[in-house]
Amino acid sequence: MSRRWLAAAPILALAILTAGCGGDGDDTAAGSPTPTASTPATGASTPGTPASTPSTPEPTGGAGGVPDACTLISSAKLSDLLGSDQGTGQQQSLTPQRSVCMYESGTITAVEIAANYEASRDLIANDSSHVMSNVGGVGNEAFFDDVGGVGQLVAKGDRFFVAVTFVYEHRDSSIETAKQIAAAMLAAAEG
Repeated sequence: MSRRWLAAAPILALAILTAGCGGDGDDTAAGSPTPTASTPATGASTPGTPASTPSTPEPTGGAGGVPDACTLISSAKLSDLLGSDQGTGQQQSLTPQRSVCMYESGTITAVEIAANYEASRDLIANDSSHVMSNVGGVGNEAFFDDVGGVGQLVAKGDRFFVAVTFVYEHRDSSIETAKQIAAAMLAAAEG
């Protein structure tokens, strides 16, 4: 994992985590955004949860709500799109509102209920350490959150929004790659 990733991941995590949530079992989304793809950067993990890297993603309901983020895109497809081996995805968080998966490479995928999208977007937009830009061509709406070499593309569908957080070298081509990843994840999540 690069030094740039290690330095920027806590920044992304802090920005998302300050959104807070109503509790892991809280199914009410209004006014209670939950963390997106940056949750694992804090080092938290769910003990005893097995890694999941199916060859064909088969979303399963997470705690009765969102699908498991580790099933929305296969490790092989993620590796192919990002141009390097991403390793095995490890479930980091699974609640009715949110699912987060972290790969051995440090790449993070997440899925969350769509009702939390605006609050998460507003939180990032109001943080001056982030450079956020709107992105077209994926989902109902999307944005790219840039923290100097570590980016997060967040795309909203009808029922869910998805995010992919990764280290990049070339911003514009990385956004295009992230759009492909997000589109595959949204298609699997929205079913």
